[in-house]
Amino acid sequence: MAAGFMTLATGGRVGGVSADSAGLLEAGLPSPRAVCRAVAPYGLDLSRHRSRRLDEQAVRSADLVLGMERRHAREALLLDADALPRVFTLKDFVRRAEAVGPHQSTQPLDEWLGQINRGRRRADLVGRRADDDVQDPLGSPNPAIATTALEIRELVTRVAVLLSPDPAGPR
Repeated sequence: MAAGFMTLATGGRVGGVSADSAGLLEAGLPSPRAVCRAVAPYGLDLSRHRSRRLDEQAVRSADLVLGMERRHAREALLLDADALPRVFTLKDFVRRAEAVGPHQSTQPLDEWLGQINRGRRRADLVGRRADDDVQDPLGSPNPAIATTALEIRELVTRVAVLLSPDPAGPR
């Protein structure tokens, strides 16, 4: 959902950063029908999407890794121990980036991410508090899936604005 919403919000590219999707599930699985139905009203078609398993190459080559839950971020760090400055939960990234301010087109992305990382510790990804997690809706009733889709859409829209070097925001 997040990569699809980012692609919709930005036309596929924003600030030189492209959106892609990978996770912890087995590769090649289709999006559940309930998820496809939940995102369709927003113009997002996930019917052809197939899961891709997160791997070391994906983490190493990514400019930014946004996990829906802390366990996703922890898994990314297990694959690349040096990736902490680029690995966040979606909610944590939005909160920290909004406190720093949007990325400026004249500023290198890694410098901006360094500002966002100030005061952050690897231990911040440990624990079970749900405040930085977007709850996984798989297996939930359709209203819960729709609620999660709306939450992800809103958070991703905020990310797109933060990453956009254009003061007017993404297209």
